[in-house]
Amino acid sequence: MRLIILISFFSTTIGFSQKVIVSETPEMINEKNVMGLSTLLELDEDLVRDAWEKKLKEWGGYKTKSKIYTCEKAFVPLIANTQFKIISKVLTTKKGVKVWFAFEDSLVILNATTNPKEYASSSKLLHDFGLEQYILDINNQLKDAEKVLSSTVKEQEKMISKGESIRSNIIDNRSDKAKYEQKLRDNEKEYKILKSDSTSNVVNQKAANENVEKMKRSVEVVRSKISKVE
Repeated sequence: MRLIILISFFSTTIGFSQKVIVSETPEMINEKNVMGLSTLLELDEDLVRDAWEKKLKEWGGYKTKSKIYTCEKAFVPLIANTQFKIISKVLTTKKGVKVWFAFEDSLVILNATTNPKEYASSSKLLHDFGLEQYILDINNQLKDAEKVLSSTVKEQEKMISKGESIRSNIIDNRSDKAKYEQKLRDNEKEYKILKSDSTSNVVNQKAANENVEKMKRSVEVVRSKISKVE
């Protein structure tokens, strides 16, 4: 399973190419179309949302209503040296997670025509944010892949160790087999010797029995002589 995950990771990263594009687009804010800047990220919405909320906190905090983020007194040095209001949305579309935001000063929504410098800075800010999220996502994927690789290497080492153990057992088995075969041959020789000894023993027992009978008869002969003494 881990190997499948690792292969899947490399399969999806080969040919991987993500480009962060920032464009001027409208969003419905309190029943009005408001022009702002947006980018589409092919990432998980929850992760993007958490990262964007973190950014808003860095700029001065935010309030949320009807999925609209409002940062009343944002301070973003990259855009301006004064505080201004940020209106923002994070939503999922068919093409990815859309991060949109607009800013206003003195209740006037600023745009690319009236504030080209601020808009260029805002575009860079949103581009850098998207780039940061992609790099973070790739680093997380890399960590997961490295974990899977480490686990796969350990599995490989286990298999190599097991193979060496099997080969060692085969050698031991062959050695034991040779010993048992030699022992069988020795037992066969011993059996033949014992069988020969057994045959000889039968003959010897018969001869011994005959000798015993002869001696018994001899004893009787000698014993009978006593009765003949007068």
